[in-house]
Amino acid sequence: MNILDRYAVNHLTSLIKGEHYMYGHLYTRVIEGNKTFLVRMTPLEVLEYTLTSVGSDLKGATKSARIILGKGYMTPIIVNAYQEVCMFPTHSPKSEHCIWFNPKNIINIEENGSNTKVILNYHFTILVEVNIKSIKNKRYDGFSLLDSTKQNGIKVRDISTNEKTKQYPIIREKSGKYNFDVFKKKDDNEDDK
Repeated sequence: MNILDRYAVNHLTSLIKGEHYMYGHLYTRVIEGNKTFLVRMTPLEVLEYTLTSVGSDLKGATKSARIILGKGYMTPIIVNAYQEVCMFPTHSPKSEHCIWFNPKNIINIEENGSNTKVILNYHFTILVEVNIKSIKNKRYDGFSLLDSTKQNGIKVRDISTNEKTKQYPIIREKSGKYNFDVFKKKDDNEDDK
């Protein structure tokens, strides 16, 4: 069996979930592309490792998602903005039953009694103990988060380039310090006109 020491979620990752392995240690089962393997990290450690490798962390990603979506519980998170990878949890992230899905790699969702059958890329299928409406809503929230994050990134650039600002040369005083209060006074004087 293929077991990795570390793993970073990427655009081919369909899901990550906890799985007890030798001596009861919680590892992470990964489905990536057409293969599956274990990682010697918990799912939250995999997410944290992935996020820190791209300049974020789990706490910040969760906080951002809650603000953007206006929801406070079990929100999806952007795991890698550069590859447009989002993951959503099926249960509380602290639960060992939690499965993290990438909404882009879900092909179909079908009802299976009180459970839900999730069909992934490369013909992987997994039965989840969550009702179909919940999974569909979480998938929708994942796509909404991806879209909103992308749109917000574009808007920030537009706002900063469209704003007309006055430009002043920055001059270093004889003391070696820069006196930025001079610019404030100039702006205040022009506002009075």
